[in-house]
Amino acid sequence: MYFRGTLVRDKELVSVAAKRKKKEILKSVPIGERDSYLADGWQVKSESKYRITVCKPKESDELFEDQVWRLFSNMGFEELNADRHFEIWAGEDYQQVDVFASDGNHAFVVECRSSKKKTVITKKEISAIADLKKEMTLSIKKHYQKKNLHVSFLFATQGRRWTEALQWKDDGARIPGEPVQFQRWLSTLLGR
Repeated sequence: MYFRGTLVRDKELVSVAAKRKKKEILKSVPIGERDSYLADGWQVKSESKYRITVCKPKESDELFEDQVWRLFSNMGFEELNADRHFEIWAGEDYQQVDVFASDGNHAFVVECRSSKKKTVITKKEISAIADLKKEMTLSIKKHYQKKNLHVSFLFATQGRRWTEALQWKDDGARIPGEPVQFQRWLSTLLGR
């Protein structure tokens, strides 16, 4: 088993996209669990005799992951991870993946990093992903049973600073940083 977690497509993809568009998390829980959720920072949105609906604002890192996920969904990728609990076999263990998207010819593995403090991206962070790239690529190709599947790894950031040495790809092309620019760049790359 090369993947752990759920991939969605078709109607499920539309449903997950609607949830990922929301800025808060909603849960329906038994009324007896009310105090536990309130103590954990949740707020009551509605209640009935036996259940309550609680909500909590999403953290900034989850909002950013949702934004990147929706970008791939809006571009027509047919299959994406359902939630933050998706993992790919990486040789010795499974590796959690923030965003996974596939359209049958291309697969993207995206690591999302968000910060409010403008911290610098380190080579260590990038190396951690680069070291797993070969094994994860093998797992993805085996899962889809396609040796010619093109697998790309992206490092998406928000509120993080890149050192000059890390801002440029090997071929000298700068990867754009704003979502709209990135979408145009990715569309051109994929011929869409």
